[in-house]
Formats: sequence, C-alpha cells, structure tokens
Amino acid sequence: MRANEQIRRLKEVPLFAGLTVAELREVRRMATELEFPATAHIVEQGASASDFYLLLSGEAAVIESGRLKRHTLVPGDYFGEMSVIDGGPRTATIMALSPVVVLRLDSDTFDQLIATHSSISRKMLVGMAQRLRVSERSMSH
Repeated sequence: MRANEQIRRLKEVPLFAGLTVAELREVRRMATELEFPATAHIVEQGASASDFYLLLSGEAAVIESGRLKRHTLVPGDYFGEMSVIDGGPRTATIMALSPVVVLRLDSDTFDQLIATHSSISRKMLVGMAQRLRVSERSMSH
C-alpha cells in the first residue's frame, strides 16, 4: 500500500485526526508495516499491551473471552490506541481471518514521537480530551 493511502487512513484515526499531513508523515515514517497469515493472533486478550495497530488490508476477528464478536475488523479499522499510551492489558484477542497487513506503532516509538514532536503530543491530547467529553455527555443522557 502506498504511503499516501496509509497517511489518509492514519488521519481517520481519532487519536491522529488533528495532525497535519507533515506530522502524519512522521507518524507513518516511525511505524512498522507487518504481515500476518490467516488464523494468526495479532494480539492476545489479557496480554500486556503496548502497540497501536491500523489494519491496512485483510480482515480480522475480535474475540473476547473466547467468544467471536460480530464486528469484523476491515482496512481502516484500528486497535490499541489506548494501550500504546497506558500499557494496559488487551481487552480482546485479534485474529487474522485472511492474510493481514497492519501498520504498528509500538510504545517506545510512540514515546519517542511525542517526546521529539511537542505539536503532535499536544494535538493528540486535545483529541483525546474531546473524545472523553463526548463520551461523558453520552453517559449522562
């Protein structure tokens, strides 16, 4: 997949939505593209988590407590956006249903990104605060 398409998909992730194209290019440059065969577990429920994943191609299943969820992940879907920040345990297993290509940003790289690019970290914090406000409003109504 071409870098421009990967950048467009990164822009659709709420965590990165406020970033400029140049900042998104930097995120893309620091991320790693990985491939998984069908039936491979990309992440395991309960495992300590530290990576963000953006699905570039293929389909993946979400499995919680051994049960397959109805939602199938498709290109453009993502997971681990909170784990890359707080390292909390995985809440589900993600299993490739077909050959899958992902863009992965691990926590060390993420930490380096926000430490060296203060504009990126500020914009991500603003985006997370906005999402939290929306979530709080929906819970109070």
